[in-house]
Amino acid sequence: MTRRADLGVWIAIVSGAAIVVAVIAGVLSVGGPGEARALRIDAARLVSMQQIAGAAQCAYSYAGRVPASLDQARADIANRSTMIAACVNADAPEPDAAISYAPDGADHIQLCADFLRPSPPEPAQANPYFAAQMTFPELRAPRQAAGRHCYSVKLVRQS
Repeated sequence: MTRRADLGVWIAIVSGAAIVVAVIAGVLSVGGPGEARALRIDAARLVSMQQIAGAAQCAYSYAGRVPASLDQARADIANRSTMIAACVNADAPEPDAAISYAPDGADHIQLCADFLRPSPPEPAQANPYFAAQMTFPELRAPRQAAGRHCYSVKLVRQS
């Protein structure tokens, strides 16, 4: 009587090892859940900064001066005497503690934020959601490292 080797056990071991190697390779190449969370937080901060810059832009257009604070931007938007199409829904959001706002000269503001990661690579195609809104190219400047980054945003009068 010949004895046959039980290949089922070996196939299970090799398959399990292949799965473990694939999971490790995936985590190393894409990053784990912590990396994805950090990227989402940084993206949310950039969206908040974009909204703050938009509100400052609208306040600048309405009042003719750079708002001294986000509260001043809200007041200038509320007291408008005309309507600018791009500013219909403008409002200065409450930034999280990681974002700061400061006037910077006669037509600039400075927005600073703490970022958890360097900038991800630019997508090949622009996001159509942001194409319809005011955009500030200064906020797209790449970050080479994590940490505090400040952006000087130029405001222009709209009519």
